[in-house]
Amino acid sequence: MMTFRAVLGISLLCLLGVVESKLRADDVPCVADIGLVLDTSYSVSGKDGSHEAAKWKTEKEFVKKLAEAFKVSEETVHMSVETFSRTAKINIRFDQFYKPQEIADHMDTVGIKGRTTRLDKALIEVEGNMFSKENGARKKEMVPRVLIILTDGAQTYDQPEGMDPAAIDPRPFAKRLRDQGVKIIVVGVPDMKGHLEKDHLKGLGNEYDYYTVAEAFQTLLGQDFIKTIVSTECGEFVAPDECDQVRADIGWAVDSSYSVGGWDGTGEDGKGWRSEKTFIREFAKAYKMSSEGIRMSTLDFSETADMVIDFKDHFNSGDFMKALEKMPYQGSITRIDLAMRVAKDQMFTKARGKRDGVPCTLILLTDGTQTYRRQVRSEVEPTQYAKQLRDTGCQIIAIGVPDKYGRISQTELEGLTGDSALTFTRDTFEEIFDNGFMFQIAKISCKKSKK
Repeated sequence: MMTFRAVLGISLLCLLGVVESKLRADDVPCVADIGLVLDTSYSVSGKDGSHEAAKWKTEKEFVKKLAEAFKVSEETVHMSVETFSRTAKINIRFDQFYKPQEIADHMDTVGIKGRTTRLDKALIEVEGNMFSKENGARKKEMVPRVLIILTDGAQTYDQPEGMDPAAIDPRPFAKRLRDQGVKIIVVGVPDMKGHLEKDHLKGLGNEYDYYTVAEAFQTLLGQDFIKTIVSTECGEFVAPDECDQVRADIGWAVDSSYSVGGWDGTGEDGKGWRSEKTFIREFAKAYKMSSEGIRMSTLDFSETADMVIDFKDHFNSGDFMKALEKMPYQGSITRIDLAMRVAKDQMFTKARGKRDGVPCTLILLTDGTQTYRRQVRSEVEPTQYAKQLRDTGCQIIAIGVPDKYGRISQTELEGLTGDSALTFTRDTFEEIFDNGFMFQIAKISCKKSKK
């Protein structure tokens, strides 16, 4: 059996993400208590699940595939399942089954209710009973807790008197669960007419852990969707399928100013600098780098901006990561303008290995704002140089983390990318390692790059 310390350590890796790459080893198992809440109301499954538009069979298959993908076992992932409609009921306890096939067999015996949609009652049952000792849940200090909700989001309020009395907004219950440390993922299940209450669903889950299953309900059973859920919750980041067969030149502009890493990038003050390098390394491992596929390049910037790795230098992840470790640290001011100029004039050039006709993306990592002190503002304002790069056809993704003084300029970052959808801010460097967030960044960088 695993010791308390071993379980605690592995669990933190599984759910919370890490900064140092040595803690993201390939052989680290996932340990978590994962609860599933399945909508069996009439709008999703009909009266008894037999209607041709009913989604109940697909919901059950989704549970089976998740159990298999998470590799449910006594020492790693435990799963509990609740169904709800007008009432809510726990069908599988966390300590009931430790093999995926046992869960699959039991799911075949679970029926539906086919009534109204009481999300509030579903979450009350989760809060009161699902993650309890009586339901087989392990101590939250030892094991991360995750809740996956499948619903069309249409909470019932307006039924005839006496049918659904005292129906209330379910979102406060979801917030209480999140405040207790439960990570909530919401999977939007269109009802039998194809309707989905998106805004309501977004208020239930954690940011970047809300997935909409639109149009084709079979998306639930697709390998890419299953991989998204698993990679978000367990261990190592896995790139989306869009990145499997692509040609793309992806460059990184890495902030090495004093506010990121202190005087020399070491110790507690250097945490941000090391996080940036580890973040890039995670993408290098996940991407299938090759001379014909994805190539990556880096530059670092502070008082100056300098090329570190050219697109032509390394065509496999191992060599790229070794070179990345040698990236120099400056520890001075923040000259984003110089980063944009070097990206345009040096990084994305044929001499440095950029290929003609291959989509190009620059991903900017920074913790602050442009330094204007002792500069002519009109000459160093960075958005003008970013636009020049975008005008060549390269897109820019900006990821901003506030410096130790809490400074970050969303407006400036959006001016660099030219698109709010390509602009992201996180409160801490730890948060950029959320696998759902990393999956989104990878998807954007690969989506227009098919071979």
